[in-house]
Amino acid sequence: MPGGSAEPRRLSFRALDIEQIGHVYEGLLDHTAVRALDPVLGLTGTRHQEPEILLARLEELRAKGEDPLLEFLKEETGRSVSALRKALGVNLDPLELQRLRTACQNNQEFL
Repeated sequence: MPGGSAEPRRLSFRALDIEQIGHVYEGLLDHTAVRALDPVLGLTGTRHQEPEILLARLEELRAKGEDPLLEFLKEETGRSVSALRKALGVNLDPLELQRLRTACQNNQEFL
């Protein structure tokens, strides 16, 4: 939405008028949903490139070292190696860490 936040939020259709509901619906038409058979991680990339990658594939690359992982992520996300390296080195604040724990159902293997 122009001028709006890029942060996803819950939405109640009760608070919207018919025109706003139409706008939300049109935005949803750009998306598809599929059920993942294995854990998948959605990555932030460029404006037109935000891939979802199997967690097992990312773990496999990480086991080979940081350079193979960064090269793969560069190809998949369109981001530079330096930006990816910086993103991988970020320490999460406690609230962000709690959100990840919730999303992973407190499975420590994923954190």
